Amino acid sequence: MAKFTLLFPLPKFCRQIRALILMGGLLFFAAQVVRAAENSQSLVRQLAELGDRSTGAPGCSEAADKIEKAFRDLGIESVGRQHFLLPVTHYQPAYLGLKGRNTPIWPIRLD
Repeated sequence: MAKFTLLFPLPKFCRQIRALILMGGLLFFAAQVVRAAENSQSLVRQLAELGDRSTGAPGCSEAADKIEKAFRDLGIESVGRQHFLLPVTHYQPAYLGLKGRNTPIWPIRLD
């Protein structure tokens, strides 16, 4: 194993400058990580506030818009969407009438 020695040792202030530059780089990186975490938390919060995002629901296209914007904000230029035809069940209010009294009926399981 080769041993490396400096002919002239670095002055103490050069080592301190290197340490400061390294610390500055680490702080910048940490700030970027914190900013990315805050942005992702904000996006998750926004998506949760949309309510129903299942296929065919209004929240589905709003969620796609928000996600597309988030990718573009990250600097990703080639963001696209693919469209597919899917059967979608739409639930409408239903009532069971018995002896002049209407009782609402709800689906057992939503998609």
